[in-house]
Amino acid sequence: MRTKTNVPDVIVIGAGMAGLAATARLGRSGLSVLILEARDRIGGRVLT
Repeated sequence: MRTKTNVPDVIVIGAGMAGLAATARLGRSGLSVLILEARDRIGGRVLT
């Protein structure tokens, strides 16, 4: 019998555009995802 844990199915390193897109796609597939980002903001090299 499997028990529910707080361990995500996938860990995405970096919250740049690719990391955010991968997280969205994985989440829509029903997987739980944790994003790890070193900076205090998301977006990677995208600046406005």
